[in-house]
Amino acid sequence: MKKRNLFFALAAAVVLAGCGKPAEGENGQPTVTGGQAGPEATVTPEATATPEPTATPEPTPTPTPEPVAENFLELYKDYFYMGVALNPSDFNSWGKISDTITANFNSFTCENEMKPDALLRQKESQDGLADGSTYTEPAVDFSRCNAAILRALENDIKIRFHTLVWHAQTPRWFFTEDYTNDGAYVSKEVMLQRLESYIRQVLTWFDTEYPGMIYAVDVVNEAFNGPISDENPFGVVEECDGHENYWFEVLGTDYVYYAFYYARQYAADYMKLFYNDYNTVSKAKRIVDGLQKIQDEGLIDGIGMQSHVGLESVMDVTLLPTVRTFCRAGYEVQITEFDLGIGQEATEENLEKQARKLKCLMQGLQKIVDSGMPFTSMTFWGYTDRPANSGWRAGEHALLFDEQGNPKRAYYGVLQDPSVWAIDY
Repeated sequence: MKKRNLFFALAAAVVLAGCGKPAEGENGQPTVTGGQAGPEATVTPEATATPEPTATPEPTPTPTPEPVAENFLELYKDYFYMGVALNPSDFNSWGKISDTITANFNSFTCENEMKPDALLRQKESQDGLADGSTYTEPAVDFSRCNAAILRALENDIKIRFHTLVWHAQTPRWFFTEDYTNDGAYVSKEVMLQRLESYIRQVLTWFDTEYPGMIYAVDVVNEAFNGPISDENPFGVVEECDGHENYWFEVLGTDYVYYAFYYARQYAADYMKLFYNDYNTVSKAKRIVDGLQKIQDEGLIDGIGMQSHVGLESVMDVTLLPTVRTFCRAGYEVQITEFDLGIGQEATEENLEKQARKLKCLMQGLQKIVDSGMPFTSMTFWGYTDRPANSGWRAGEHALLFDEQGNPKRAYYGVLQDPSVWAIDY
């Protein structure tokens, strides 16, 4: 009887042990021990602890790039002047554009209003011939540039004077005996006196009336563009647009030298004297050689690069090396008439390419200044894109603002906005 009772006691213990809670491993998961699990060891769903889902971390948002600066003047204040060429229509609509202009530019260039044909006065010069007062003292007048002077004064903006001596936009009557359009040319001696008088009157008037306003003067514009010969080794231009270069006709190649000679006599110390030209990338050596005597005599301070370029230009193999070439030759350098045409089709691709090239150019100019070279001014030749048939580079979308005055991608390229890639392509 005792053996039988012992058997039932052991059987009950086994049953009770089989109904107990399964053993748990790490994280509360059931474990099976003691070899391969058979049917008796199958864990039912009710007995399975539901695992907590693994939390997926929230993605870190990409930070929005901060603009390099709010405007051009903030960005380039420690580097160089930021300039823009303006015309009378721009000044007439000053109320609409003044905030943008004054935030981004601290230098003006008049597109035409300071060129010889804007300052010289034919009738007044003729009137003075009766008493001889104007025979070697031509009459000049500054009323056509009053708007530019007024806005410059109101906003503490400097002016690049463009230009004293140029074979274009200089009237023939200035070179004749009686100041008539078809008169006989004066002698070389008389013309040198007229040249001296004209330069003296212009430079001393600005220094007297508005001291400190003119920081750079284009003394001679586009002279080295003619055929090279033994008599004309640097190719001083002899004719232009179907008519002769009157300066060359009366004074020969010496007119370039004498213009700087007189300008140095009458320019105030704060007026830097520049030679200005186009296609400087392809004729840098010719320009440097042609100015050598003038530079040796201390009559010139700098070279201006007009820089009317297109999408095919790669800044680091064209403009930037030329800037360095002129700097190493001992000149202060300014880009004086910049625009970058993209053609008649303002596609998204071309507008973006224009912006990228401008960003690369501006960063390259900053590096030149950081290296100690004297690059001192960057001027854009106009404010807004010009519609077709309206003048210089019409319809080529070459500037920073569209026809309505809205900033283009090109504007943000100059501003070095992070959204514009610094890739010159």
